[in-house]
Amino acid sequence: MNTPGDQVNAMHIKTVGNTIVAAGVLILIASALADSMGFGGSPDFGPGQITGLIFGPVIAVIGLNVRSQAD
Repeated sequence: MNTPGDQVNAMHIKTVGNTIVAAGVLILIASALADSMGFGGSPDFGPGQITGLIFGPVIAVIGLNVRSQAD
């Protein structure tokens, strides 16, 4: 049986999931564009950028998984 508290909890879980997805996407974009934004130390991809390109999407998928738990 659904109670109003369950609905609030589901909304909270969706918000947390959306925040995690946004963080993952921002990490991915920042890692991909770091050199063009002037944050990179060299014109080539460095290990930090590669790490961001790997873990950004992983974090986003985790966020989608958290978000799906609210249903």
